[in-house]
Amino acid sequence: VGGVIVQAGGSVNSGGTLTISGSDFEIGNPFGANPNASIELVAGSSISATGAVSLLGNIGNSNIILNGSVTAGGAGNVDVDPAGTGRISLGNNITAGTGNINLTANVDMTGNSILTTTNGTVNFAGTVDGASNLTIAAGTGVVTFAGNVGLTTALGALQSTGSGNVIFGGSIGDSTHVLTSVAITGATTLNGSTVFTSGSQN
Repeated sequence: VGGVIVQAGGSVNSGGTLTISGSDFEIGNPFGANPNASIELVAGSSISATGAVSLLGNIGNSNIILNGSVTAGGAGNVDVDPAGTGRISLGNNITAGTGNINLTANVDMTGNSILTTTNGTVNFAGTVDGASNLTIAAGTGVVTFAGNVGLTTALGALQSTGSGNVIFGGSIGDSTHVLTSVAITGATTLNGSTVFTSGSQN
């Protein structure tokens, strides 16, 4: 067993930068963790640092599960980087001070989430799917979705409240995967994509 789990009510706090590198959990482990996870934050848990936070998978194709909150301070980034083809399950909030938020793998939304940074960038390197709401508050920072959004499982509401450009590199739903609404207050770059919603597009 080389994975890391933070149980409900638990927290990991650092007065500087924080790096957690997990391998994976054995099937039947005594902690109740997902056996395919290298790092798991259970709902009601948290990770925080006064500097950057890096959550890294280091073996196989293990997932990183974030049902607890993650907070970096100052100009520190939040980097979430599973190993191999591992995925990110996102079901809580991520905050990065004035730093950037980087999710380097495909994201499965497991709960409503707010990603916040004061003028940093927010980068989704893979796809984003799941029937939950996603809000991004990045100030003047650029938000980039490199992959498809809601093309396998449509999101609920997708919202960006900042003034920075929001760049979509793939599709935003389709005729059978329809988002509830999309609201973007900054400029939007679609790169030829079409947005499918059942409600408003702003």
